Amino acid sequence: MSFKLKALVCDDSSVMRKILTEILEAENFQVVAEAPDGIEAVRLCKLHTPNLVTLDIAMPGMDGISALKEIRKISKEIKVVMVTSLDRQELVLEALKNGAENYITKPYQAEKVARVIACINY
Repeated sequence: MSFKLKALVCDDSSVMRKILTEILEAENFQVVAEAPDGIEAVRLCKLHTPNLVTLDIAMPGMDGISALKEIRKISKEIKVVMVTSLDRQELVLEALKNGAENYITKPYQAEKVARVIACINY
């Protein structure tokens, strides 16, 4: 049995969570949890301590950047990749300044997602 990295997928769209979960599982990740908002993502990070978290930037309740800041307080070892469908570079730059490893854009392209997550040192 091979070792699988643990991932948490956070997006307010259940369809987007499902698509990203399928891509990550194809890349040998075990998706241990899914969250519809940043509040739940932070709670689930404490519970599961994943290797990777994907965070949608624009979500109701706690947005992705706020969730990123909270996850950084839990662990600096958890790798975070931001997800955006917005063409707002200032938000991506803010996320990167706050410790995100990289970002991916919607709609997802499996090859691009795979490239981004493969470049991270877990």
